[in-house]
Amino acid sequence: MERLVQRMYCLGMRDPPPANIMAQQEPNGDFPYLPSGAAEVNRMIKENSDLFSDSQCKVCSAVLISESQKLAHYQSKKHASKVRRYMSIHGSEEPIAKRFKPSGDDQSNVDEKDKYKACSVCNMTFSSPVVAQSHYQGKVHSKNLRMQSIGSQTPALPQPEAQAKKDDGMQGPAEQDPNRFCSICQASFNNPLMAQQHYSGKKHKKHMNKQKLMETFGPSTAPASTVKGYPCTVCNIELNSVEQYQAHISGSKHKNHAKPKKGPNAFAPPPDNYQPDYQYPTNEDCLEDPAEWDSFNVAYE
Repeated sequence: MERLVQRMYCLGMRDPPPANIMAQQEPNGDFPYLPSGAAEVNRMIKENSDLFSDSQCKVCSAVLISESQKLAHYQSKKHASKVRRYMSIHGSEEPIAKRFKPSGDDQSNVDEKDKYKACSVCNMTFSSPVVAQSHYQGKVHSKNLRMQSIGSQTPALPQPEAQAKKDDGMQGPAEQDPNRFCSICQASFNNPLMAQQHYSGKKHKKHMNKQKLMETFGPSTAPASTVKGYPCTVCNIELNSVEQYQAHISGSKHKNHAKPKKGPNAFAPPPDNYQPDYQYPTNEDCLEDPAEWDSFNVAYE
């Protein structure tokens, strides 16, 4: 390169050669992260056509509408930074052309490519491999993956036997499947994973406790669509929680309301301090002295 500059200087070209000529003569050490010149940019696009093109950079999710915009983007530090991050995420030092170029004969490479387009576990699509990799390392994907493994190992919770018998004649095949429908909460599911999450949630447990209370203390006469808490039809009140309902049922106010009401002609028991006008003598008072009986007989004779 120095000889070329000296030769051009001797020929009268006092200015240094253009950058694109130098780029063509001297390889860039940062290639393909930061290509220099149109030749390296076109070479990078050709060798990594699955990630880069003349009109789109899939790593940066950028749309390129002109030749100048294409060259400016692929030679920018922002693009180079995202490509480095993409390479570091995959943890490989292989050249980018070898790493990302898919093989038509290798099915695993095809599956790997589809993996960076969509996530079947979370039902999400991605605009670029960087976004996909960020999702796969996130908490949401880890949680859904863990729940999916639990759902495949643990069968769905069975519905209560009484409720299943009650609704057996009124529900279709889909509503009888606990992995697709919860008859207690009237909730439907798209897959067993959603069903497992529902059966483990607070809402389902609350309705289960409510149903057990209704079976223990009697069903409510209020319409099912209007009942949100725990109603007591005896006292005509509604409690907000299971604890409040149990405390109310055990209280004196509820027990007083639950006692049968007496008619107007019913016999009322006497009060505790009642004293009758005449008291019958006890057995001890009836025992008299025999001498008194003898004196009574003598006087009578």
